[in-house]
Amino acid sequence: MSVKETVANTMESNHRVIGKHIKFLVAGTLLVACYIGSSAHANAQAMGSSTDMGGFDVEPKSIEVSVNPGDVINKYITVTNREAEPTRFKIEIEDFEGSNEKGREIILLGDEKSPYSLKDNLIPEKIDFILKPGEKMSVPIKIEVPSLIKPGGYYAAVLVSDEPTIIHEGNIDSDGQVRNMARVISRQSSLFFVRVNGLIEGKGYLKDFYILDRQLSVMGRSFLFESSFQNDGMIYLAPSGTTTVRDIFGRVMATIPVGPYFVLPDSTRYTDIVWNDSSFLFGKYTATIEMHLGYGTETNLKTITFWIIPWRILVLALAILVIVGLVAYRCFCGC
Repeated sequence: MSVKETVANTMESNHRVIGKHIKFLVAGTLLVACYIGSSAHANAQAMGSSTDMGGFDVEPKSIEVSVNPGDVINKYITVTNREAEPTRFKIEIEDFEGSNEKGREIILLGDEKSPYSLKDNLIPEKIDFILKPGEKMSVPIKIEVPSLIKPGGYYAAVLVSDEPTIIHEGNIDSDGQVRNMARVISRQSSLFFVRVNGLIEGKGYLKDFYILDRQLSVMGRSFLFESSFQNDGMIYLAPSGTTTVRDIFGRVMATIPVGPYFVLPDSTRYTDIVWNDSSFLFGKYTATIEMHLGYGTETNLKTITFWIIPWRILVLALAILVIVGLVAYRCFCGC
């Protein structure tokens, strides 16, 4: 065989090898890309799920009012029936207090009274009524403030419940008694925060601030921060502020408002802070939260540092580099 034929055969062989490995490269890249896309699609579906609302609405969800000892004032709640049939509603009053449990801002006390009880001082004009489908009613709630009450914060919930719905008829025994019958009662509330004017000392602070690191490998999605605020005073507070996210060069990536939200005495309130960014993010970032404490002019700051590493893209890039390296090695080393 001549030298030309040998060279030609070698080149043809190399072309076949290159073609084979290019096909392998394309197939591997498509597999990784499909995995990334399907994973992102599954995550998007999970994030997009929602739950249906109940059969009625109560507005507003909270009422804040400042009063003086001896005042008598009216506030109003609105109940809207969204059921397809006439529904009977009932109004009750309960005290509530703050909670230190994450995901549970308040605790309803039922028949018990709190140290900041308001339940005996909220008087609804109606406690039982029927609404037609789509009908709404504005219900006056009278606030009677005792003349000798001390300055501070007092709290109660106006609870609206609908007529019980039978979800299981049960069984009738030999005595004619119905057994095992289940009923569902829906309740919604309007929270009353009443501040009696006078000398009141607030005492609270920003307790913690962090990012949930399970989000840090995702590109073009929401990043979730969480803060906690502690109220050690005798009056409810309404802290508010901002969270500022910066990249490694100090450029502001986002400014996110936080609050205001209520924090009851002797309790901790946890708050989610969402940063939405659809751009490509990679590297070191800082987030600074600055919170006004809800009284005076003092603020608290906390700063955290975190890394965002889009590992799916890195895996894809690494896979391409490995395959290209293997192709080059096979082509030029003759293996």
